[in-house]
Amino acid sequence: MPAILNDILRGGLLSIILLYLSACSGTTKSFNLLSDDKDKSVNTSKENSIEQAQNNPESRAIQVAWTSARAVKCGFYFDNNKLRQDFILHEQNQGVAGNTLKKIQLTYDFTYRSISLKIKDDKAYCAQKTIEKIRSDLNRHMVGDYTPSPKSTQAKG
Repeated sequence: MPAILNDILRGGLLSIILLYLSACSGTTKSFNLLSDDKDKSVNTSKENSIEQAQNNPESRAIQVAWTSARAVKCGFYFDNNKLRQDFILHEQNQGVAGNTLKKIQLTYDFTYRSISLKIKDDKAYCAQKTIEKIRSDLNRHMVGDYTPSPKSTQAKG
């Protein structure tokens, strides 16, 4: 396997793991009567930096591919190839080019295949709550909003 492809696959897998961990973790802050506003600003800046880290081309590729694979599994009627093409075109229009664009495409394809294989035989996967989450994300993606899911609902999906 070429070294660059190996690096891309490792990076994609690491991104999936990091996205999953960040989606499942919530920031909790203990209530302290003696705390001052500095604590609030530090917590807010941490949350903003986490959101910015999750809203990059690679994270968006993972999010959209993950949603697409889940939607296909649950029988949503849409053109998953067109969604992929629209997403890649969106990233190009945002200035992503060259090796970064190739990495995004490979990350998207790897994520789509991985999620599809993981959920393929799970007959209980398409529960009502899951379908509602998929529908919400898919509708956003279909109109060109490729940002990651809001944190409060992402941890539930």
